[in-house]
Parts: sequence; C-alpha cells; structure tokens
Amino acid sequence: MLPADFSSLHGILAPFYQGALSAVEGRIRAEVADLDVLSIVSRPKSADSTFQKLQTGKYPSYRSLEDVAAITVVARKRSSIGPIMDAIEGSQIQVVRSERRREVSPTNFSYHEPKLIVAPPATYLDRHPEVEGLHVEVQFTTALQHALDVATHDFDYKGTDYSWSKFRLVAQLRGMLELVDGMIDDIDTAAAPASGFVKPPPKFETAAEVLNVLVRHFEGDFPGDVRRLLDTCMEWLAAVGWSGADLDRELNASDDIARRRSLSVGDRVLGVICKTSLRDLLAGTGLRFVVSRELVEASPACDEIPADRRVDLS
Repeated sequence: MLPADFSSLHGILAPFYQGALSAVEGRIRAEVADLDVLSIVSRPKSADSTFQKLQTGKYPSYRSLEDVAAITVVARKRSSIGPIMDAIEGSQIQVVRSERRREVSPTNFSYHEPKLIVAPPATYLDRHPEVEGLHVEVQFTTALQHALDVATHDFDYKGTDYSWSKFRLVAQLRGMLELVDGMIDDIDTAAAPASGFVKPPPKFETAAEVLNVLVRHFEGDFPGDVRRLLDTCMEWLAAVGWSGADLDRELNASDDIARRRSLSVGDRVLGVICKTSLRDLLAGTGLRFVVSRELVEASPACDEIPADRRVDLS
C-alpha cells in the first residue's frame, strides 16, 4: 500500500503531467517526422514506481524526478540518433540538459543510451503553469536495443530473483547488439569481406543491373518497398527473356509510357513489356496482373490480358 499523502499528491499531479507529456511527444513527432524514426513511445511513471524511486532517498521531492514522464525515440540505426537529437535541440522544446556521450569502461556492456532532459514549450507552460518545473526524459535507442528492452523488461523490473547470471547474460546480449548496431551503420564495409570468398547467385548480378536501370529512369518515383518492386519486375523480365539492357532500351523507345507519372513504376514497366512482348509474358509466367484503366490508356496492349489472368479490382 502507498502512503495516503503520496497517493493524494500523485493523484493530483499525474493528470497534469500526462497532458504535458502528450504536448512534448506531439512536438517531438512533428520535429522528427522526416527522419529515420521507427516509433515514439511515451509513458508516465506509475505510482508504485514513482514511490519506489523516492524511497531511494536520492531525490528531495516528487517534482524533482526527471523521469516521472518519459519518452523513448526508437531510431532504425545508431547513426540516425545524432540528427534526430539535433532536430529536437533546435526546436521550441526547452532542453534542460543533453547527455549525448558518457564515459564507459571497456568492460562495461550495459547500453548507454543518449538522452535529453526537456521541459514543455514555453507556450504550453503559459497555459498550464501547474506543470512549471516538470522535466521529461527523452531517451534515444536503436531498434535492436529497444527490442531487447521489451524482451527482458519483466526480468529487469518484475523478476522475483536477483540472479548475477541473468544480469550478466542481459549485459552480454547488449554488448552483442552494440556490435550489430555498428555493423548495420557500416553495412557496406561489413558485408565486403564475404564477397571475396563466396560467389552470389547470378540472380543478384542481374538484379543489380535491373535496379540501375530503374534508378536511372524512375528514382524520384520509387515506392516505399523498392525490393518488392524489383522482385516483381525481375519475374516479368525473366518471363520475356529480357536483360537489364533490354529493359533500358525498351523504356527509352516507349518514353510516352515511361514518363507517365500518373502510373506507378511497376505499371510503367508492365506497360512497356506488354507493348512489345505480351504473348511471351503470358506464356512465360502464371502470374496475374493488375490492369487498371489508367494502364490500358497508357499501353492499350495491356487490355489484351485475359480476364482469368487479371487481379480482380472490383
């Protein structure tokens, strides 16, 4: 049971703190919308957790706690964290303290996440003076480290034992993930050694050639999932026996289709293939095709695709 006076104080302040937390989170989302952020998770500290932290005797008051309200910003990779923090520090959010770098012993395998201690924007405090002095802890982590946090949360915070071996295992996992984060940041270099000892299947050389063609013609129009686009185009090209050079030639010859910005990149490639090699395409694969009115308008040959080979759009 929590003391009545603490419960009363928490009950009064918690709703105000939640409002301020939401305001800070909203501002952060706006500032990092175009950056490499996977998710933003906010949480107010529970009454039990807050009371336990006060029991440590390290804080003079409830209001002095800097993580009663906390936000975790999850970046795709470690090298993305710096620009994300730059964007927040350059915004209207008031940064009380920045902790980007911390001294770490080489034998310490715990994860030292950078963080900012921030206050709500001044405009928010003008409207809500009751949260004056509230600080929000904004933590920055990678997708891999965040996944480990989620997977080991119950052990770290709710476990019923105090096992050296378990704590050591989590630290070792963090050390391993730190190495992986570094490899992801430098994936071009990290992947290079393998290329000297193994030979990739021919498909990858062909795919690289086709991707170069697609980049030259459509780079600004690529969908979010470039790999799926490439795999689909490769299926079509294999069916008609085209190489990347063949595709490049036909795209240049059918410039009226290739430049149709009203069509997706995949539709434009399909339209060009159907224009010259529809029979080979139908014979070479059992795939179905999405045939829209816009595609038929750009490439009338696509209208010859039989009904049983079309994806139903009705």
